[in-house]
Amino acid sequence: MRLFKNREALSPAYIPSRLPHRELELKKISHYFNPVFSENVNVKVHIYGKIGTGKTVLCNMLGRNLEREAKEKGVKLKYVYINLAYTPKPYHVMLELMELVLGSSTTGLSPEQMLGKIAKINKDFRIVSALDEADTCIKEGRDQKIFYILTRVHEFYSSAAGRISLIYISRNWIG
Repeated sequence: MRLFKNREALSPAYIPSRLPHRELELKKISHYFNPVFSENVNVKVHIYGKIGTGKTVLCNMLGRNLEREAKEKGVKLKYVYINLAYTPKPYHVMLELMELVLGSSTTGLSPEQMLGKIAKINKDFRIVSALDEADTCIKEGRDQKIFYILTRVHEFYSSAAGRISLIYISRNWIG
C-alpha cells in the first residue's frame, strides 16, 4: 500500500499543474509581465502575504508559464528563484544568479561585476528573477545593495535595459 500518491508534491520545488483558488492572482501577475515579451522595460512586482498562502509557488508557476510562453514566441527567457534567507550577502545572491543564468559562476568578482557578466549575455535573452524573503533580508539589517543594483541594472549596463525583471516576495509590505 502506498501512503502518498505523488511524493514529488512534498518537495518545496514542486509546482502543481494548477493552483486552486489562485487563478485570479496568477492571471493578474501574468498580465504585469506581458511587456517582458514585447517592450524594452524591466518589470518589477512585489508579492506579499501571510506565510503559507502560496506566494512562492504562485511565482514559480508564473516563471514556468513565462518560460513556456517565451518558447512559443521564440523569445529566450529564463526564470530564476532565489531565497534571500539562504543568501546572506549581495555577493552570494549574484553568485547564485550567475550559476542559474549562465550555468557557471566566477569567484573573486564584485556583485556589480557579476551582474555585468549576466547583463552582457545575448541581448535577446531575458531574465525574470524572484527574490523570496525580501523582508527578512531587510529586517535582519543585511546589506540591501542587491535591491539597488538589480533595480538599477540598466543604468550600470545599458545592454540590460528591458531584459532583467524582478519579483520581490515577502510576508509583509515593503515600502
